Amino acid sequence: MTHEGSEKILVHCPSWVGDLVMATPALRAIRENNPAAHIALLVRPQVREVIEGLPYYDEIIDYDSKSLHRKWKKKFFLSRKLKKSRFSLALILPNSFSSAAVSFLAGIPARIGFNTNARGFMLTHTIPPPADQGKKLPISMVDRYLMICEELHYKISSHKTILSFSSNTREAVNKLYHQREINRNKPLVTFIPGASFGESKCWPPEYFAQLGDYLTEKHDAQILIITGPREQEIAYRIKSLMRHRPFTFEREIISLEYLKAIIGDSALVVTNDTGPRHFAVALNIPVVVIIGPTDPRYSNYGLEKTRILREELECSPCHLKVCSSDHRCMRNISADNVLKACEEFLSIKRE
Repeated sequence: MTHEGSEKILVHCPSWVGDLVMATPALRAIRENNPAAHIALLVRPQVREVIEGLPYYDEIIDYDSKSLHRKWKKKFFLSRKLKKSRFSLALILPNSFSSAAVSFLAGIPARIGFNTNARGFMLTHTIPPPADQGKKLPISMVDRYLMICEELHYKISSHKTILSFSSNTREAVNKLYHQREINRNKPLVTFIPGASFGESKCWPPEYFAQLGDYLTEKHDAQILIITGPREQEIAYRIKSLMRHRPFTFEREIISLEYLKAIIGDSALVVTNDTGPRHFAVALNIPVVVIIGPTDPRYSNYGLEKTRILREELECSPCHLKVCSSDHRCMRNISADNVLKACEEFLSIKRE
C-alpha cells in the first residue's frame, strides 16, 4: 500500500505508557515521510504527557479509551468530531476493535492497521499480525508499530525511541530536589516498584528495601521511590523496611512529565516491567528490569544499557494480572542478583 501526499493524518496511539514510548519511532517516521501534512494524534489524556514536546505532530486529540470500550454513544461522538476534521488517512496502532471502529465511523477514506480482534472489515488495508509457521510471533512493539509505516512504504530513519520535556519542567524538578534536600552530587537511583498492569508484575517490597540499603551503603546512592496512582502504599512499605531513609512521594503523585526529567537525572533506574522503564531507554539511562509474568520479546529493543532479570519457569509467561500460585517468577529473583546487575552500571558511572 502506498499513500503519498496525505494532507491530514490521524494516528490512533496506544493507551499504555510503555507502548506509547515504543510508538515514538513510528511517529518520527510518519512525520519525516509527510513533512507538510497536518498530523493529529489520538491519545488518552492520562498518557499525553509522554509524547508532549515531540516535533512529530501538529495536534493532540484526547479520548477516553475505557469509555470507548463500553459505550458506543461515546464512539459516535468522537467519530463525528473526527469526521468534521476530514482526515484522509488513519494509522491505527492499537489492536483493539474499538480503535478501528472510531476511524471507520468517522469515514476516514484510508484506514490501516493489524487484522486482529475481528476488525478487518473496518480497515481499508489490513496487516497480518507477525507469525512464524502459523503461530503468533512476539516482537517488540517498536518493530510492530514500524510495520505499519513499512506497509505505507515509508523510509525508516531510526528505531530509537525518544522523549522530550520542557525547560519549565527542568526548573520545577530542580526545585523539587531542593525542597526534598536531594543531594545531586550523589548518584540518584530511582526505584519504580509498582505496575498499573497488576500486582503479578511487582517485585516484593522487602526485596526493594534490601536492595536500597545495599546501594546506599556500597555506592553512597540516594534512593528515590516513585509510584503511580493508587500505588503509594508500596512506596511507604519499602520506606518502612529500609534502614536508610529513601526519598519518597507516597503522599503525592509525580506526573509523567516530571518523571521524564527525574529519570533523565538518574544514575540508574530499577523497575518492574512497567511504562517508566521505557523512559530510561529513550533517555539513554541505565536500567535494571525485573520481569515475571510477561514475555520480554514484546519489549526487546534498545538493550545496550538495559539488564533484564527473569526466571524461566514452566508457568511463564502467563500474562496474568494476579499470580494464581506462589509468585515464584518474581520471588526467585533475589536482591543479591539485582545488586550485581546494578553494580555493573554504577561501577562504570563512578570510573
